[in-house]
Amino acid sequence: MSHLVLIFSKGDDWISRLIAFFSYSRVTHVALVRGNEVIEASGANEPRGVRKVGLSHWMQHHPDYEYRIIKHPDPDAVWALASARLGKSYDWSWLFRWLLRLSWRPNDYWVCSELIVVCAAEAGSPLLSAGHNTVTPRDLYMISEAV
Repeated sequence: MSHLVLIFSKGDDWISRLIAFFSYSRVTHVALVRGNEVIEASGANEPRGVRKVGLSHWMQHHPDYEYRIIKHPDPDAVWALASARLGKSYDWSWLFRWLLRLSWRPNDYWVCSELIVVCAAEAGSPLLSAGHNTVTPRDLYMISEAV
């Protein structure tokens, strides 16, 4: 089976501090990696939202990072589905939905972890059980393997 390559980091901005505090996690951000490119949903770096950046550029903004992998039968489809969302807005409501354990999510607004989970499920292989209302980077970190 093939695998997704993910890169995790811990940010220093206020959103990352809240995520770290409430999720009891050292990781607060996750992005999808293919070659020298990264797709992420970011609320901290311009342009905000779903974007594709070079890996070296990403590493400059996230100096504390770790590569990990998750088994998936079609990583190319996950990448294509994430690419189709480029330019979509960051989901600023996510933090409140997560803290309040609300189960709805807007269709065209994204955070880093939900972008990856939704694209993987749409590509035919869900990463998490259907019971997750919101997904944190920690959730993906826990099911991933060290490279």
